[in-house]
Amino acid sequence: MKVKVEAGVCGFQSQITAQSDDQQMVTLKLASGCEKIRGLAAGLAELGPLDVYAEVFDGKDSLLGLCRQQLTTCCAGCAVPVALYKAMQVAANLALPATVTISMSEL
Repeated sequence: MKVKVEAGVCGFQSQITAQSDDQQMVTLKLASGCEKIRGLAAGLAELGPLDVYAEVFDGKDSLLGLCRQQLTTCCAGCAVPVALYKAMQVAANLALPATVTISMSEL
């Protein structure tokens, strides 16, 4: 699974790959021009493969917990964490691949 994220006004793009050989343990890789996302990528590498069932059904929260830890201040609303989570689900066949869009406009 490959995912491309265009995060918005910051102008940074991120690329995610999510792979699973057994539909349970998923390895996430992340590349970006953003320094904070690169820090998140290093944290993901340290975590190693994630147990998707523990993350989704048991509330383990390793992935989103790491995202909250790494992406603070203005980056707390970054779109990359939700893209990582969805990529993890799709790699384990717990979700179907589909484009997700967040559109903003003035009232």
